[in-house]
Amino acid sequence: MRVVVTGATGFMGGRLCAALADAGHDVRAFALRGVDASGLPPSVEVVYGDVTDEDSLATAFHGRDAVFHSAAAVEAWLPDASIFHRVHQGKAFCTEYEKSKFLADRIALQAAAEGVPITIVYPGVMYGPGTLTSGNLVCRVLIERFNGRLPGYIGNGYDRESFSHVDDVVSGHIAAMEKGRVGERYLLTGENASFVRIFNLAANITNTKPPKFHIPLWLLEIYGWISVFVARITGKPPLISHPGVDCLRHQWAYSCDKAKKELGYSPRSLTGGLSETLLWLKNAATPTAATGIGRRWRLAAESGCCAAVAGGGMRVLVTGATGYLGGRLCAALADADHAVRALARRSSDVSGLASGVELAYGDVADADSLAAAFDGCDAVFHVAAVVEPWLPDPSVFFKVNVRGLENVLKAAKRTPTVKKIVYTSSFFAIGPTDGYVADETQMHPGKAFCTEYEKSKVLADRIALQAATEGVPITIVYPGVIYGPGKLTTGNLVSRILIERFNGRLPGYIGDGYDRESFCHVDDVVSGHIAAMEKGRVGERYLLTGENLSFMQIFNMAANITNTKAPQFHVPLWLIEVYGWISVFISRITGKLPLISYPTVHVLRHQWSYSCDKAKTELGYSPRNLTEGLSEMLLWLKDEKQIKFK
Repeated sequence: MRVVVTGATGFMGGRLCAALADAGHDVRAFALRGVDASGLPPSVEVVYGDVTDEDSLATAFHGRDAVFHSAAAVEAWLPDASIFHRVHQGKAFCTEYEKSKFLADRIALQAAAEGVPITIVYPGVMYGPGTLTSGNLVCRVLIERFNGRLPGYIGNGYDRESFSHVDDVVSGHIAAMEKGRVGERYLLTGENASFVRIFNLAANITNTKPPKFHIPLWLLEIYGWISVFVARITGKPPLISHPGVDCLRHQWAYSCDKAKKELGYSPRSLTGGLSETLLWLKNAATPTAATGIGRRWRLAAESGCCAAVAGGGMRVLVTGATGYLGGRLCAALADADHAVRALARRSSDVSGLASGVELAYGDVADADSLAAAFDGCDAVFHVAAVVEPWLPDPSVFFKVNVRGLENVLKAAKRTPTVKKIVYTSSFFAIGPTDGYVADETQMHPGKAFCTEYEKSKVLADRIALQAATEGVPITIVYPGVIYGPGKLTTGNLVSRILIERFNGRLPGYIGDGYDRESFCHVDDVVSGHIAAMEKGRVGERYLLTGENLSFMQIFNMAANITNTKAPQFHVPLWLIEVYGWISVFISRITGKLPLISYPTVHVLRHQWSYSCDKAKTELGYSPRNLTEGLSEMLLWLKDEKQIKFK
């Protein structure tokens, strides 16, 4: 066909001209006078003009069968905003560019309604080899990163952009000309990821270190305002401007399924595309050139190493990532070279998350918030749960622990990349074991429950097992009573009880020693989770437990380890239950949850002893002995000034 391409000297336009020429089309490039057109293929005819000049367009379009209108001012900020064709609409836009494209889209759709043979394509954030214009933002940002001028992550990882390789977008444009229906819209996007993930992928691909810290958006915005001030003096548009930062406060995640189906659009993986782009940037200039990224690194393929994601690591999401277990799981996964995305509520303290972990805000109780978080992930660890023996509003247990799991399963089913779900259940879902040791074959009777938490985990367990029978790739793990260094949440009950014991607020043994719990170190449970992702069979249950002992034995072991005196008497459970009722009454007034409540005492009237032999055999699970684990934890509590002993 005889085609004309506007914006032919830009990042995407130039590569579109080359691809059309290679496909045997007669290509005419429409370019601004004074713009360097030397990079266009020799067979491409160049005509000069401006899309703002109708007469020059008429000449350029003469005798052409098709028009690719690629020309645009692609900047987050310009000194003269009228270049974008500024028209106030009373709406909210991050940039004047966004506003201009929104208005142009309306015009295009109206033209289609009037019979104009127009097809509209919507690329995502493009990247790849080519001209280093504003349209090739990813390359420009990576140049800053690899040359040390952008030392940290951009923001906290909440942002989401749909990254598309420029050559895939070019192919999508040609397919739209050949197959696209008139008046239709086609998204030419790719994997939805944050710039945190881009930085992590780039580090993994190049075997270099990822950033050690996050640059907050408020600081970037200040830098953007300063850059705009400097730009007004120098006349050079800034790389980062305050409108650019406004974009990073939102998510721009899209599906290209329609283009895949109707146009045969086939975007490459982000890992593959970035690998090509980084190698091009490496070879594009000398190590000291401002446009290059140096030659001190090698691709994993060159060095024979296995880079994360590119060479065996997985893209994983962790719910409950700011909790006791979830936080340590995120750190361990990152250390194992997996690309980790942490799901957290906006009210959560995320400061303890490991460096390099991408942050996605959401809530398992909010199904809509999970879609973007799951996008592009290979595996999901569903750790999030309300872990309390008592709450003023018991419906919270059902909302988070039961409905939350249902939402996770629905989101996973809608995310084709998810190949494995590891669900963190609880020993409570297996049920009490008065007088014997149980394994994974035991099913909870489902008649009597000590706590609302136990009931919620039993209900959720049934949902997980049913999902497995329906083909959902879920593996279920059942930790025991977890202990060890880390956050002093309810999930770290052993630490909290020992703090009370060593500070004199719990002077005697808890009960008469009949109780039995299966104690497991948090890092052993973390290793068990990762092994379940790598080796666990779909639909199977694995107990991640340890030694079965009473709290009386725990107190004695702690006394022996620290060379302190053991308690001299037992506090009967009936007295602790009275204390629990009083604590609950006070909690309803103060709003502060009690350490011991009456449902806790109901738990202590039973035994919860389990065997983890199946996990040892199939997963390689290897729990440390309790003396070793308690010694480590007690020393950590001492260092944290929570307890004292010589």
